[in-house]
Amino acid sequence: MSKCNELSDRDRDLLLIRRSSGAKTTQMAQMEKMLQQTKSLMKTTEADSESKDCGDVMVTDLEEKAQRSRKERRNSLHRTQLLGTQMKTVHGDLIGTLDHLQELRNKLRRSQQNAEEREAAMQKLATGLSTALTLGMELTRASQVTHDDITELVDVRDLVLLHLPFEDSPQMLNRV
Repeated sequence: MSKCNELSDRDRDLLLIRRSSGAKTTQMAQMEKMLQQTKSLMKTTEADSESKDCGDVMVTDLEEKAQRSRKERRNSLHRTQLLGTQMKTVHGDLIGTLDHLQELRNKLRRSQQNAEEREAAMQKLATGLSTALTLGMELTRASQVTHDDITELVDVRDLVLLHLPFEDSPQMLNRV
């Protein structure tokens, strides 16, 4: 029995060692699993860190782009306001120019009307002058004929008077 006890003590020790070795193997497997998980976490963390660094760079780039965009928007707004002011000024100038052109057009119309009226008056005067010249020439001719006729009549009368006896002369003078 003592051998049995010894054997059984050994079996028990062996069983304990086996159990302990099984537990330790399980622990080792769990530790290796945890090591693998830790390594993968480290890799993920490193990748995250790298991607985080990359993400930080991207965030910085996006912030810079947003800032540039805001600055460009402010500049665009300022340029738009400036152009709006210039456009209002030009619009006012155009209205002034348009008013001035309308005044000039009205003056030109009045000048053309006055010129047409003067031309019509000049034509009337030219027609009247032409008529007057024609009448004057006719009167001149008529007066020359009359004058020539009178001169001729006077000459004839004088001849007749010269040839008449002196007593009939006063009576002839009264007739003429």
